[in-house]
Amino acid sequence: MKIASNSGKWFMNHAMFPMIDAESGTRFEPGEPTKAQDTAWIAGQPTIKPCADPTRSDAEQAEEGARLLLAEAEARKAQEAADAKLTADTLAAQAKAAAAAEGAKK
Repeated sequence: MKIASNSGKWFMNHAMFPMIDAESGTRFEPGEPTKAQDTAWIAGQPTIKPCADPTRSDAEQAEEGARLLLAEAEARKAQEAADAKLTADTLAAQAKAAAAAEGAKK
């Protein structure tokens, strides 16, 4: 367990190698809970995820872990819905452009 910022959030590096936050300089060791400031760099790292506070009891950690998993699943669902809408909009625009091009040929 490492505390880089007392006012930060807990994160876990799920990669097999250390990573260093380019904004804050915080080093995230693989598998080690690290309390750090939430930065845009962290948000862009798929292997660094929020984790439960390791200083809390097992029951509190389980509850927090479940909450984090639910939030991650909801974010993934929202992203999938946005991706589906973008795909549908793109296909509709392509069909419209094809129809317009076909109409221009006649």
